[in-house]
Order: sequence, then structure tokens, then C-alpha cells
Amino acid sequence: MSFRSTETRSRRFDPASNPSRDSGQGRRRLLRGIGVVLLAFVVLVGGGGFLGSDQFRVREARVEGNEGIAAQGILAASGVMGEHWLLLDLNASARRVQSLPGIDAANITCEWQKPCLILVKVSQALARLDGPDGTMWLDATGRAQRTWDNARARTIVRLEDGATLPRDGGSVDPALTLSLTELAAALPNVSQYTYSAKEGLSFVNERNTRVKLGTSTTAGEMRERAGLAELLKEQLIARNIQPKVIDVHIVDAPFYVR
Repeated sequence: MSFRSTETRSRRFDPASNPSRDSGQGRRRLLRGIGVVLLAFVVLVGGGGFLGSDQFRVREARVEGNEGIAAQGILAASGVMGEHWLLLDLNASARRVQSLPGIDAANITCEWQKPCLILVKVSQALARLDGPDGTMWLDATGRAQRTWDNARARTIVRLEDGATLPRDGGSVDPALTLSLTELAAALPNVSQYTYSAKEGLSFVNERNTRVKLGTSTTAGEMRERAGLAELLKEQLIARNIQPKVIDVHIVDAPFYVR
């Protein structure tokens, strides 16, 4: 005898296998992905616009320690004004400032939303040159830089009779540099000279006598001329002579004019 099973197989409903549900989840994942991309784009564009705004550019800077040297020239050399904060190279800026005539050292610091500080150490000025077309600061190497009319300096040289200022950042005649260097030691009480292209350096002493020294490229010669001028002055005082001019620019042939 054979039997047939009357059992009917039932199928359990699995919600996860519902095609309509799978389709809905796929759409939601797609929408979330699009949303993430759009959000990233907005952040990128908005952030880029913010970082590129003027808030991220150097708008103020101050210079300290620049005795005798114009702050405008130092600021221009640094290149920090208007520069983007993320592009600042403070070491390179400091090197440019330090290369200026009259600057021994420079340090630059910049902080967010604060003025940049440019701190400089100036060279000991050899002299201030006053010419008909401006004033320049002369350092010990003979390099000159524009400065303001009343900049303080131990020695002031007035240019006259054809003598002209060098270009900004240029150098003066080496004979003038050497002569001023030696005279600073030989005649420490003399602070004002005149300089002409023809006659070189001269000054007016305490007896209202013009002392003509000239210039020299030979080391030690200006000290010798200065000593000779002092000796001749004392001799003339002893003889009760008041000269208008003492000329020692030729050591072997000094003379005076009454």
C-alpha cells in the first residue's frame, strides 16, 4: 500500500528579501551619498572663500629699533604687508630686511589678528649725509640709505660744490668712507663736516677756522692730517695768529690763510 503525503509546504515571509524594501534602502543610501558630497563641496567652497578673505592677510605691521632708518623702507623690504598668512616666509622676510644698509640683524614675528612686529638692530652709523636732494644714512661699510632730515648721527656731513648723494642702497667713494672712519677716532669732538667733490672733507674748528683735510685711500693718512692740523693750530695760537683757513690735505706742504 502506498501513501501520499497531504502535507502542504508553507513559505515563511522574509521582510529582508522584499524587493521593494531593497529598492528603498538603495535610494536612501544614494541620497545620503549625494548629501555628503554636497556638504563637502559647500565646506570646501565656503572655507576656501573664508581662507582667501582679507582676514587672512597681513594688514598691519610695526617696526621697532630702526633708529635713523625709515620704517617705510624696512616694511617694503620685508614684503609682509598684504601677504597671506599661510604664505608668509618670515625667515626670508627677515633676510631681506637684514640686507638693507645700516641693518645688522632683523627678526619678524606675526600673530593671528595682531600687527606683525619687525624688530631690527641698526648698525652704528658712520655718518649722516645731507645733500641738496635729500638725506642718507651711511654705515661703516660705506653703503647709504635714505633717511629723514633730522635722523640722529654722531657725524653729519653736508655735501656741497658738486658732491651728490649715491643711489639708495649704493656706496659712496671708498676714500670718503675710510676718511670718516679714521677721523671719528682722530677728532672725536668734531661732529660736522662739509664735503665737496673737489676739496674733500673740511670742518670749522672752535676758533672759527676752516680746516681742510681732503680725503685719502691710504690707511692712517687721515689720522696724520688731523694731528698735523691740531699741531699747526697750536703753533698759530702761540704766535697770536688767527687764520681763516688751515689746509693740511698735502701733509708735506701744509699752509694757512689769514
